[in-house]
Amino acid sequence: MQQTALLCLIFASLIVTGCGGTPPPIASPTCYETANLSDESGLYPIRQNNQVGFINRSGHIVIEPQFDEACGFSEGLSLAAANGKWGYIDRTGEFVIQPQYDYAEHFLGGIAFVEKDERFTYIDASGQLVAEVAGQVSYADGSRSATWKVPSTFVDRRSGVEIRNPQREVERDFVPDPQVEIDQFEDYTYASEGFMAVQVNGKWGYIDQTGEFIIEPQFSNFRPFSEGLVAVQVGDKWGYMNQMGEFVISPQFANVKDFSEGLAAVSLEPGQSHWGYINRSGDFAIAPRFDGFAEDFDGGLARVNHENVDYYIDSNGRVVWQSGKSWLVTAIHFVQDFWGNSERVSG
Repeated sequence: MQQTALLCLIFASLIVTGCGGTPPPIASPTCYETANLSDESGLYPIRQNNQVGFINRSGHIVIEPQFDEACGFSEGLSLAAANGKWGYIDRTGEFVIQPQYDYAEHFLGGIAFVEKDERFTYIDASGQLVAEVAGQVSYADGSRSATWKVPSTFVDRRSGVEIRNPQREVERDFVPDPQVEIDQFEDYTYASEGFMAVQVNGKWGYIDQTGEFIIEPQFSNFRPFSEGLVAVQVGDKWGYMNQMGEFVISPQFANVKDFSEGLAAVSLEPGQSHWGYINRSGDFAIAPRFDGFAEDFDGGLARVNHENVDYYIDSNGRVVWQSGKSWLVTAIHFVQDFWGNSERVSG
């Protein structure tokens, strides 16, 4: 009886108040793979009424939605867009570097890569110019693309001293022994956790910092090392190897992401398959049920999408926050979850 009364109350409340329309997903070329990076802010971007703000780990809004776009925090600052330009906000939501850039990246090692008026530079957290970077911008068919050279070192204009570039990926995540010639390989990428993917005869493998292969070149598709495991594709299925080149999770997934906080997002079937999360044993910790996307866990939360609705979930799969959707769908899902939980508890 109490359960029925509670459900009626919730239905009535939803009918009276309603919910907003479904917002578009947060997406920007500069926002991909941003999961708070090296930051411990515990703030996560959300979108409401086509504006972006931030929630905390409990799902409470701490920075009201007000930006055209915004990304995860790194070194205390987040990229945020207003009026078609990028700037940087602090954890209170205030712009500390005004929106003025056509392109911008996250702060790493105290500097950020930005582009303004077709000029590529590095800036510090005060917005001061640190160094210029050789580069150019080209336009074709209305789309914008940019290429630039990332130097190993540059002269810091603030001090006049040559410094190592903290944003250069190879030197940040993979410092080979002096005798190792990286350029001997056909290609190289994905420096992570002291290993680097290199290409030989069209196939990819991983070397350590001495140049020795820990995984022989044999794969056409792969991902970076993360938490000691690397995802590789065999045929049309993905699995995970350890640092000794041994499969610890056999190839069985159609799509995979990297491990983060002990969990990795995977899907079982190609196309419209649902995403879930596996643990390091390959067992599902969160059942595959998200038909949109599933991002990496960061600070205990991950952003997922189901039926065009964004959610933040915790490592148990519990919803901490969700974007607006119709009251009817919300109510139906609540009833399903409510009775399902009741049955599990009573059983």
